Amino acid sequence: MPGQGRLFAPGIGIVPRAFAAVIVSLLVALGLGQLPRSHPLIPALHFRLPALPSPAKDSTISLPARLALGSTLTLHGRLSAAGTVTVEGAYGHGPWHVLASVPVANGSYEAQLPLHRKGVLHVRVIYPDGQRAVGETDVG
Repeated sequence: MPGQGRLFAPGIGIVPRAFAAVIVSLLVALGLGQLPRSHPLIPALHFRLPALPSPAKDSTISLPARLALGSTLTLHGRLSAAGTVTVEGAYGHGPWHVLASVPVANGSYEAQLPLHRKGVLHVRVIYPDGQRAVGETDVG
């Protein structure tokens, strides 16, 4: 029979063709969003990708635009978390150095930073909960 050769091609049976047709139709329906939410395949197709950590946005601390060489910069604040506040600094594009590490006592902290070097000082305050605040000032 002439039509029989097309339906039963050598090497591919009717079951694999039917399975392929079902898969293709499901993919098309899924791609078009046409599967109803109550369809039994939907829970099996549902998966979550792991979330990438988003970089925390640093808050800004307001520092004077210019400070005198030999003076002292005092940073203070109130916190609800106990622990240690670390203040780091970098001149220009140089490496960060710990300038002060102070405990939070009675809900507040105070860090005093002697200014012995000229240049733009970038300041980074790291709070006990991991939050950070940044600012800069010109020492000269």
